[in-house]
Amino acid sequence: SNEIASIELVTNPGARYDATAKAVVRIRTVRRQGDGFGLNARSSWYQSEHNTDLVEQLGLNYRHDNLDLFATLYYFHNDSYTAGTNYAETYDGTSVWRQPGSTRRDMLYQITRGTFGFDYLLAENHSVGARYIVGYNWSEANQYFDLEVTRDAESYDRMSSYRHEESDNKPDHRLNLYYNGKAGNVGIDLNADYYKEKERSLASTDEDSQDRDDRLVRTINPVDNQLVAAKLVFTLPLGGGELSWGGEYTHTARTDNYLSETEGYVPTSYSEIKEDNTAVFAEYGRSLPFGSFTAGLRYEHVAFDYWKNHTYMGEQSRTYDNLFPTVGLNAKAGPVRASLSYATKVDRPSYDALSNNLAYYSRYLVVQGDPTLRPSVTHDLTLASTWRFLQLMVSYQHQKDMILEWFSPWTEEPGALYGRKINSGKVPQVSAFLSASPKIGLWSPSWTVGVVRNWFSIDGDFLSYKSDRPIWSASLNNSLRLFWGLTLDANFVYQSKGKIYHVRYDRPVYALNVALRKSFLNDALSVELRGNDLFDNRRTAFTAFGTNTLRSQLEDYDSREFRLTLRYKFNATKSRYKGTGAGKDAINRL
Repeated sequence: SNEIASIELVTNPGARYDATAKAVVRIRTVRRQGDGFGLNARSSWYQSEHNTDLVEQLGLNYRHDNLDLFATLYYFHNDSYTAGTNYAETYDGTSVWRQPGSTRRDMLYQITRGTFGFDYLLAENHSVGARYIVGYNWSEANQYFDLEVTRDAESYDRMSSYRHEESDNKPDHRLNLYYNGKAGNVGIDLNADYYKEKERSLASTDEDSQDRDDRLVRTINPVDNQLVAAKLVFTLPLGGGELSWGGEYTHTARTDNYLSETEGYVPTSYSEIKEDNTAVFAEYGRSLPFGSFTAGLRYEHVAFDYWKNHTYMGEQSRTYDNLFPTVGLNAKAGPVRASLSYATKVDRPSYDALSNNLAYYSRYLVVQGDPTLRPSVTHDLTLASTWRFLQLMVSYQHQKDMILEWFSPWTEEPGALYGRKINSGKVPQVSAFLSASPKIGLWSPSWTVGVVRNWFSIDGDFLSYKSDRPIWSASLNNSLRLFWGLTLDANFVYQSKGKIYHVRYDRPVYALNVALRKSFLNDALSVELRGNDLFDNRRTAFTAFGTNTLRSQLEDYDSREFRLTLRYKFNATKSRYKGTGAGKDAINRL
């Protein structure tokens, strides 16, 4: 924290940011020299009832005059365990199907990642740099199901199944190049990015049915992703304020092949997606006698091309032209600060959701993507105010084409569920959050309570549903400085029962996390002992409604754990690297 000069939360990011950005946190650090060699190392050990997790990280930095060389090596080992019960009810037009069951899932996930780069100050206000990230991910999951199926209250099937999934990726690569400088009064910020990854997922489902045929279904899903992107931003002092303008271009290419070794149950499919996003934007902001204002406009042209089984699909391929305006007004009167902002944001579907692959989980559950999914556009009006240590934020959002995970009866198999992503139409939503962050001697609490309520309904011949119960949440964080330089953190989080979109949360969730920290050797070495979810109450219970279907799940996570973290730093300094990247939303969607 001693390296931080200021922190600013921007709840209305301007036009220069991607239209998917809902908020931006700007952290300005204290400029430190740190010449010579620096080191920052971390080792964390997590122990829960069933598993042990590890995080190992080593950061190296060398600074000499205007040159920075840096490298980070990172390893993450996560072993998770989940157990629970599930229930599904389906009406296919003639019969009512019910499926009570239980499940257990074990998953091992590993990440190895290396970051290497440099930053060079060419002259005052001129710097260039490059950052290369190479990573390797591997995961393995084993899931066990027991299921009983009834048709109109009469037994239809009893089944046990075992599903094995494995993802073995080739190393992924990401390269960022940047230039940051000035030409007279004009600021220039240029970023160029390249990203490439190849993933190969294998799945095997072995079903043992007492009343129907046994099945063994094997699939292989190789995916190849590639991206190039560039972003250029100019800034200019103008009329007592600042004008910024520029453009961004992102090209993505994805091949997604789903190869079935058992064609009778699930088909083999090939799909290819290419997307080009070209954006231009402008934004102006300036101070006023009572505060400040900003206004901006972003235009995005997106060309989406889709191939199915090596054939170009003209109906699924399409273009989008969208304008995303933003405007914000900030005011100050004594100790009271207030801001009113309006923004239009977009949530584009992931490339996984746009795939036409039919993923087989069991004869009673299949999931498929939809290349006709449209982006979801949100109009957001937010009022935020602060008074001393109190903060209030109230938002109204109007969401069009909200993307939801949706289930309906599958016509290919009696009693089965068919899952896909859909666009739900228009959904209004309001939310309000009140926070208090006083400082009382050695005690620094930060408490937040909030509520979210939206309006969504389903009217069907089998079931009806309305999201007429808001969800309340609370976050009670406390930090206390003790004797001998010890710091105690006690954080409590809570979420109530309630409804959001088409999902009803059937039980409240709460967790208590406690941590004790101590530094040694003039803060060079620090030790933290933490207990997460001490009440062991991280259990999620929900019911999701769809077209003539409902699905209920109760999941119990192996979340109560104790963590020991050791950190050591020597001449550690924040990098002067100013590369911010381009095409970040597309990378997340890939």
